[in-house]
Amino acid sequence: MTIDVEHYQNQIKAFGKFEGCKPIIPYLWDCLMDGDGEEIGDDDAGYSVVKFELTIEENEAFEMGDQWQVYLAEDSQGFVVERGKPND
Repeated sequence: MTIDVEHYQNQIKAFGKFEGCKPIIPYLWDCLMDGDGEEIGDDDAGYSVVKFELTIEENEAFEMGDQWQVYLAEDSQGFVVERGKPND
């Protein structure tokens, strides 16, 4: 499967749920809607956080370097944001 990075780059330029995010964020949100990701609890702000383990293809396509995990949450205004790993 080839990842259409340009589609996600365009998506973050538009107003709405993903504006200003890294391109991988709307991509991973699509993956979440397809049942991927692991819910790992709430962070300090009370947002439910979902963890994604990146594949080599995802890491390379989105130029994530040494970052192999991404944590996402939807904030109270409906924006999807990257979060830190919640405290254990």
